[in-house]
Amino acid sequence: MLSKTERDYLSGKIDISQSYKRVLKHKIKNKLRDFYMLELPLIQQSGITEFNNIITENNNATENDCKLRAGFDPATFTLPR
Repeated sequence: MLSKTERDYLSGKIDISQSYKRVLKHKIKNKLRDFYMLELPLIQQSGITEFNNIITENNNATENDCKLRAGFDPATFTLPR
């Protein structure tokens, strides 16, 4: 997972020195490499390929009270094969 600083750097929200940019790029590239080489193959082998997130009307709702907001579909993320 990317740190807050790494996400802010990628989205252009922070102004940093050239040397720190190199550090962040190095960290991000290593995390991406590790994900693609180590973690993604494990996820694919396990058969977990979808992520569903139900959006509820009330954050304090119990499991029985969970309802989708009108006009919204559940979020879905499918990994490439």
